[in-house]
Amino acid sequence: MQNRLVNSYLFIPMMILVCIGCSQKRIVNGYLIAPEVNLVKAKLSGTNLQRADLRLADMRQAQLDGVDLRHSKLTGANLSGANLNGANLNGANLNQANLSGAILNGANLEKTSLRKTNLSNAILVGVDLRGTKAYNLRGANLTGANLTSMSLRGADLSQAIMSGSLLIQTDLTGVNFSSAQLEGAYLRGALIGGANFSNADLSGAKLEKVSTYVQPKGKITVGITSFNNAKLAGANLSYAYLSWASFNGADMKGAKLRYACLSNSSKPWQGMNDIMKGIKGLPKVRLGNFRPPGASVSNTDLTGADLSYSDLRNVNLTGAKLRGAKMIGILSNYETLLPEVILDKRPKKETRE
Repeated sequence: MQNRLVNSYLFIPMMILVCIGCSQKRIVNGYLIAPEVNLVKAKLSGTNLQRADLRLADMRQAQLDGVDLRHSKLTGANLSGANLNGANLNGANLNQANLSGAILNGANLEKTSLRKTNLSNAILVGVDLRGTKAYNLRGANLTGANLTSMSLRGADLSQAIMSGSLLIQTDLTGVNFSSAQLEGAYLRGALIGGANFSNADLSGAKLEKVSTYVQPKGKITVGITSFNNAKLAGANLSYAYLSWASFNGADMKGAKLRYACLSNSSKPWQGMNDIMKGIKGLPKVRLGNFRPPGASVSNTDLTGADLSYSDLRNVNLTGAKLRGAKMIGILSNYETLLPEVILDKRPKKETRE
């Protein structure tokens, strides 16, 4: 009995299925499931591929929606352009796999291994990535994705679409968010030291209590967090520690920075101790004698922003637009905030009696 090829896929007689099972190979919907097989445009929707060994398989543009791939081996597999909507990838190994342009809306990626996985331009709407390690996400669509409490240190999320995504208390140290779309995203309590948000759209994003302060193993790591030319209109940065941040040229119209610390003081919020004692969950900052650089807000549009009770000592506000900004109870110095800059109008001339 001979094997035969139909539509470029290998069909194997049922008589030898026992041997195939012994080597973890199997036939599903007429397709051989084994390492390094050709499954380009294969139709496997809704099939059971639990614990399948598909290492280095070519699965470009395959129909895998609703497929059960729990605990499968997909190391180095090419899944570019594949349809994985609603697929169950719980515990699967996708290390070094190519998922560029793949569609994974609603897929289960719990405990999935994604080391060095290419997810560029992938669509992962509503996906929960907690418990995974995903680093190459350039241009990926992560609208509404849940990345809460994850570690994404050093990940590439440039040009990613992440509107409404959940990044609450996520470690975003050194992440590249340049030109990403983060409108309405939730980043409360996230660590953003050294992250690059330049030219990103964070309009209406929630960044309360984020911190640019990084202190692994007792050593302070210095890295400027860039929001240069970013869109932060209506964003909320209240209670944030932003001493290592640069907002040069950013659009921050109507943004909230209540109780935010942007100063270069080694004792942030000093002078507001009574007020700050009643606020829970503030970023933990222990600088000792180390003096941070202080934020740069030059040429930033802060029209109508709320800076009440913020720490702005020695912050660079050169050329900033502050018309209509609320600045009640701020900590500052004369060199930082001249009265005519605050009010965005010329001081009245003194009259002689």
